[in-house]
Amino acid sequence: MIDYLWGKPAGDALMALLRARADRGRALNWIQIGAMAGPTVELQSAALRSANFRLQGNGQGAVSARTYLEELPHLVDEIGNGTLAVTARAVPLADVDTAWSAPEVPGVRTVLVP
Repeated sequence: MIDYLWGKPAGDALMALLRARADRGRALNWIQIGAMAGPTVELQSAALRSANFRLQGNGQGAVSARTYLEELPHLVDEIGNGTLAVTARAVPLADVDTAWSAPEVPGVRTVLVP
């Protein structure tokens, strides 16, 4: 899960996802990259103990400026050449349980939308 929101919506969604998952042993990586809905989240401690769940942040501080500047031209080339593409399918958040239990399609990202 890539989280641009943080705040109360992220906390609510996170707990709903963890509770709805049939296979709590399957890894859930929650990557926090923005805080459009607030700077803090309330998270029950059970979330960290009841599922294979990892919370991590990612932003400009996660990669050194030197590495970023070294890699950026390569990324631009990949995009320009059409060799970097992301295939995604949009699923309403209300259908998260169905989306979570659906078979994965290699190379296709599931994006939950309001």
